[in-house]
Amino acid sequence: MVSKVFKESGTAGLSEEEQKLLPEDRDLDIPGYRERIHSVFTMHAAPTPEQFTGFIQAQALWDETMAATVAEYLTTHPEQRMVVIAGVGHVAKAEAIPPRVARRIDVRQAVVANINSTEADPRQLDFAFLLAPAKLPPAPIMGVVLDEKDGPVRIEQLSPNGQAKKTGLREDDIILAMDDQPVASITDLKVIMLEKKVGDSVRVTIKRPHRIFPDETLLFTIPL
Repeated sequence: MVSKVFKESGTAGLSEEEQKLLPEDRDLDIPGYRERIHSVFTMHAAPTPEQFTGFIQAQALWDETMAATVAEYLTTHPEQRMVVIAGVGHVAKAEAIPPRVARRIDVRQAVVANINSTEADPRQLDFAFLLAPAKLPPAPIMGVVLDEKDGPVRIEQLSPNGQAKKTGLREDDIILAMDDQPVASITDLKVIMLEKKVGDSVRVTIKRPHRIFPDETLLFTIPL
């Protein structure tokens, strides 16, 4: 829904069912919020007014939904404490999740943020810590671009030098299973891939549609 709001420059394009899921009392006018979001967005692109409208509404929807979830849980569980783990832009004390929680429920809050090598802004956090960037191992990839908007997970594109293409997969192949686990969504595929490392392989079962002849079900072993 957040992506849809961004792409369509607002919430008007959401269905009636989706509109019902939106948090009430969304606020785009918290002082400093628009300016901070604009500075973040312009770091990556030169947005049109429509693009920025979609971006700020999407970000506010994200923050308001998290704030509403926090407030709902703490209202029904007043004896509990909650730790919210989110990106540094979402925990900004002055404009992000914290004031949106405070608008819904009277509860003590503290913002703890990793500031890397930047100077701590006392308006945006209560406690700061400094961690060196972590180097993660390279992620294994098959070399595919996937699509699921029409139902099953379909290969939309293949990387020219990717292992999927070298192994024999084709565009429009439908992924049915990976390592014998059913794949009904891209999320299913990502979960299976979480345990994989570069140098491993994965068994992919696909359905290959044909216009005239019956569809084929094929099994490929793809090195990662």
